[in-house]
Amino acid sequence: MILHKNEIMNVAFLSIGGNMNDRLQSLKQCLKLIKMSCGSIEKKSKIYESLAWGINSENKYLNQTIKLLSPLKPKELLISIQSIELKMGRQRTEKQYSDRIIDIDIIAYNNQIINEIDLKVPHPRLHLRKFVLVPLGEIAPNWEHPISKYKISKLMDLCKDASEISVYIE
Repeated sequence: MILHKNEIMNVAFLSIGGNMNDRLQSLKQCLKLIKMSCGSIEKKSKIYESLAWGINSENKYLNQTIKLLSPLKPKELLISIQSIELKMGRQRTEKQYSDRIIDIDIIAYNNQIINEIDLKVPHPRLHLRKFVLVPLGEIAPNWEHPISKYKISKLMDLCKDASEISVYIE
């Protein structure tokens, strides 16, 4: 995506993850597609590996969080990332949690609170998941949750997720 100087840029944090096929290649392809259709990536966390969250799966996830500068409005960004997921082969099922090639979640968008049927920002479960909190804290240590007003360090202290995550070494 070509960004122009006079465009208003929004700051969005996206969580990207997957646990099927070539996980690392999927993350790399996803980042390229995000750059092409959503905006510019200002920061990206290390890649983390963790067990699946919410399902029993032997496939470990690779996760990464990015800070995106985007001219897209929230719904436009949602449509764009859902299009990327579809292009990469994600098949949505009735189950909320399942193995997947790629999953892209909008964690935060500016400091907005959005509560619509198909879009909830900040992500309603971000404070429950270490695989989101740790990489978000890495790239935005001073980020503050717009509802609870807690900084990321406080959210991590309160998180009851006992799963282990580790930096993925390529």
